[in-house]
Amino acid sequence: MIIVWTTGRHPEAALHGTPQDFHHLATLLRRGTGTLPLDPTYQAPHHDITGATATVRTADTPLVRVTVHEVALTFTGPQHHLDTLAEIVEASAEPVETDSGIPYHHHVEHSTYADLLTEDTIPLSLFSATPDGRPRPA
Repeated sequence: MIIVWTTGRHPEAALHGTPQDFHHLATLLRRGTGTLPLDPTYQAPHHDITGATATVRTADTPLVRVTVHEVALTFTGPQHHLDTLAEIVEASAEPVETDSGIPYHHHVEHSTYADLLTEDTIPLSLFSATPDGRPRPA
């Protein structure tokens, strides 16, 4: 799986992967614990950082918080919300073709999931799975 993000004024993390990558991340979210090694070699043209790990931690908090620190993306929150996030991630495991030429992706951020994510969560763009896990050119 490849996760890249931008920092600064409009931070965002973009998740790309194979169907198996998305299933693996969803499994970790459902378990509430674990670390997923990422492909840190990918050079993203519009992102500052390529992640090396994605970590999931269950916590006694009201909402899920998704953070980035150096080369790690971390999901922390209550199990019932991590389960909901797992369902959203699982949906990205299915490849989706579009006629527009823009790769299909789903935005997961506080403004649309205020009952699930903290306000300071880094917004996520979950891109439809690809056979090789690499981003499709737009």
